[in-house]
Amino acid sequence: MNNKDFLFLMSMTVLFPFISGLVRIRMISRLYRPFLILIATGVLSEIISRIAINYFRNNAVVLNIFSLTECLLIIAQFYYWRYHSRTRRWYPYFGILCIGIWIWENLFYRDGFVEVGTVFRVSEAFILVILSINEINFLLINDNKNLLKNARFLICAGFLIFFLYQILLEGSIYISSQQQNQQEGGITARIIEVSSYINAFVNIIYGIAVWYIPKRTSLQFKDRIEH
Repeated sequence: MNNKDFLFLMSMTVLFPFISGLVRIRMISRLYRPFLILIATGVLSEIISRIAINYFRNNAVVLNIFSLTECLLIIAQFYYWRYHSRTRRWYPYFGILCIGIWIWENLFYRDGFVEVGTVFRVSEAFILVILSINEINFLLINDNKNLLKNARFLICAGFLIFFLYQILLEGSIYISSQQQNQQEGGITARIIEVSSYINAFVNIIYGIAVWYIPKRTSLQFKDRIEH
């Protein structure tokens, strides 16, 4: 098995939460719909990315489009969770900010979509890390019982791990490209390699979280805005 096949195999651990979601799709709360759409989009992105690498040797377009889709779906998920809170009005502004950064980088700062948008990916990761920490703090204060069986907590923990590492990864790639240093390049290669394991680990957390998503209630509106 070559390195590309191994990385693809690791990335397809996203099938774990995807299949878990399919098994429970009819019973789980609609409150988690953006997250389930995110998982389905992730599966599609990994497959299309693999095809792009095989035929075009470049999957930057796929990564750029998925990064924006991923960011907006996660922000939508936080909005659903805070539907009853006054802070919910801020989440659309985070989405607008991310869209603005994405458009600026891909249409003005860079020459098209042929390169991965590092500025957006770092900005996205920073915003989502802050939102994840905020949500975890909320749960620790208001619902600190059995957090390891709390889907909301597990999902936020997955977001936190993944996007913290994304900041490290993108920063390392940028420094390596600027310095052209062999030692730095070796460190970057190691960080990229470890990122596949981080991705697989987070997908396992997501899969477990799906099994703990609460069942939907009989009243659809209540189901949508429950905490």
